[in-house]
Amino acid sequence: MKKEREKVFLWNRKLKCAMVLFTFVLVLTITGCSNKKDKQTAVDDTLITPEASNNVTTTPLPTPVAMTPAPGITLSPTPEVTVTPTPTKTPLGDLSEEEAQKLVLAKLDTSKYSVGLSDDHLNIDGESYYVYVVSDSNGPMEPAIIVNKKSGTLYSYDVDGNVTAFTKFPLDNVESVDQNEDTITEAEALELLKKVKKDKLGLVNTLSHYNVVADSWTTVVAGEECYCFNVFEGRAENQLVGMYYVSVSGENIYRFEEESSDFTKIN
Repeated sequence: MKKEREKVFLWNRKLKCAMVLFTFVLVLTITGCSNKKDKQTAVDDTLITPEASNNVTTTPLPTPVAMTPAPGITLSPTPEVTVTPTPTKTPLGDLSEEEAQKLVLAKLDTSKYSVGLSDDHLNIDGESYYVYVVSDSNGPMEPAIIVNKKSGTLYSYDVDGNVTAFTKFPLDNVESVDQNEDTITEAEALELLKKVKKDKLGLVNTLSHYNVVADSWTTVVAGEECYCFNVFEGRAENQLVGMYYVSVSGENIYRFEEESSDFTKIN
C-alpha cells in the first residue's frame, strides 16, 4: 500500500514537472515570435520611411581641360566677323528763305524794286514753294514770284494760281538774245567761269568742287546779256554759295554780291 502511494506521488511529481517545462517552453516560443515581429516591423519602418537629411552633398563639375594639339598640328583661331552698319540716308534739305530770296533779287533791278515773302509753304502738285511779292514805290505788283524749295527754280504765279515759266517776267532783267551777234554757248561760258581763280570767285575751293546749275534763261547785267550760273555746296542744291554771270559775248564775268544786291566784275 505504501509502495502504491509512493508510485502515485512520483507520477504526479513527474507530471507537474512536465507541465512546468511545457509552460516554460510555450512562453519562450511566444516571446521569441513577438520579438521577431517587432524586429521585422522596425526593419520595415526603416526601409519605408528613411530619416530625412538636411546635408545635401553637391557633386562638383569636372574642371575643363585645355586641348593640346598634337605635334605638327596648328589650331587656327576662329575669325572675328565684323558687321558693317548700313548707312543711313539723310533726307535732302530745302533752300532757306534767305537763299531763295537771293535768287529772286538777282533777277530784278533792285534800285527800282523790292521783294517780300508772302507765303513760305505753298504746295503745288506735291512740290513746296516760297512766294515773293514784288513791290515798287507804288506798292505790291503782279504777278508774284515763286521759288521751288528743292531745285531753286523760279516761276511766275498770278492771282488765279496759274504757274508759268520765269522767262519773261515783266519786271525782271530778262531779254531775248540777238542771234545776229557773235555769242558763245552756255557750255563755253561755263568753261570761261572755271578758269577764274577761286579767290576772285570768293569761294573756298575751285569751281570743280561745287555743283553748278545754269539758268534756262539769260539775264541783263550792266547792259550785257549774260548766262547765269548758280553754285551750290554739294549735290543737294540746298546751299547756295555763289551766283555768277558770264556775258554772251564772252568778254565779261560778274559776281552777284549778296550784301549790296549788286554785281561786281571779276575778270
